[in-house]
Amino acid sequence: MGSGQLIPSHPRQCPAPYRTWSLLEECKNLGPYIEHIHIKDYHYDPSFPKPFIHKPFGEGDIDYDVLLDCLKEQHVEAHLSLEPEVSFEQAVVCMRRLAKKTEL
Repeated sequence: MGSGQLIPSHPRQCPAPYRTWSLLEECKNLGPYIEHIHIKDYHYDPSFPKPFIHKPFGEGDIDYDVLLDCLKEQHVEAHLSLEPEVSFEQAVVCMRRLAKKTEL
């Protein structure tokens, strides 16, 4: 699940001094301030006009295992929202995966 990489923040959504941080670095530095996490998985393919291809949670480019482990290590107690943008059947699988990974 996941490609093992952490995608840095999009430049227009992040102040310049933080643009070089990976998601792991963001987690470590900003963990105490996180109250809500919006979860969505995708695969980035620049050959498409809309290069973000929606994937079920855990099957895209974001390494959520590393990110969720970091949040746990930082003792972050944030609200999670899942936006699977996949079929109903895949959305149910996404919810089960997220519940398992967050020990719900």
